[in-house]
Amino acid sequence: MKNYMIFVLLIISVVIFCAGAEECIDPRMEINTDRMGMDYKNFELKNPNPCECRDVCYNDSECLAYTYVKPGVQSRNARCWLKNDVPDPVTDKNCISGLKYTVEDVEPGCNSTLVDPVLSYVKSDNYIGSDGNKYTGYYLSVTNYQDYSTDLFVASPDLPPCGKNINSSRTWVSIYTNSGDYLYGFCALNNPLELQNLWFSVPYGTTAPPFVFVVLQDRLCNQKSRASVTIPVTYGLNLIDSASDFIPELSAENSRLDTSSTLVDPSEFFGVHPVPIP
Repeated sequence: MKNYMIFVLLIISVVIFCAGAEECIDPRMEINTDRMGMDYKNFELKNPNPCECRDVCYNDSECLAYTYVKPGVQSRNARCWLKNDVPDPVTDKNCISGLKYTVEDVEPGCNSTLVDPVLSYVKSDNYIGSDGNKYTGYYLSVTNYQDYSTDLFVASPDLPPCGKNINSSRTWVSIYTNSGDYLYGFCALNNPLELQNLWFSVPYGTTAPPFVFVVLQDRLCNQKSRASVTIPVTYGLNLIDSASDFIPELSAENSRLDTSSTLVDPSEFFGVHPVPIP
């Protein structure tokens, strides 16, 4: 009986330890984002908890930004990097970054004008949708994404939800045809970097609109900005039915409304498709 009680206590201790080691996520954190450079201090964390890294930064007057690196990447434990300036964000699935926020940052005023996007056409590809039908996807990029504040893409539970997603981002992005018909939208982008990975699709063999325009809507400040881009017509008429021309769509797990977001670089695989704004 004594050995049994010791075993039970050991199991409880392990459960408590693991529960205490779970990651916390601040809605203002930049998931899958690194801010390289401008470091003045780095150290290992006892727990895989990005909030510990954030709290150290918030309590250090020199710190303006931080990057949390997941366990097993740079060292056995998670590592925290503190920065005395704000480097540009880059995509990295092993990192979570953030800026030091003040009350003014968290509740920003609406005095500045939302910058107009500079839109470019990237490429197209054919893929098979989850419904088994063939589609042609067209991929766009906002090349001046650096002009947009991370604050514009914070989770905003105080604003109307996007379907079932009650933590949709402050700024939504919608794509329209040249005649004003809605094509697609993004309501859960996490940071400006993801403006490089916009897309829409049409049924395979259907001619794409001659041009589309993208609208950014800052829902907190009720501001909109827009830009248009020409779509090459020839891509919509490329009727080659070879199976190798089609990229299977990723699993439905990647398209759920409550996790929708585009995190891939335009030069990589374009199969991750967020769900449209309802």
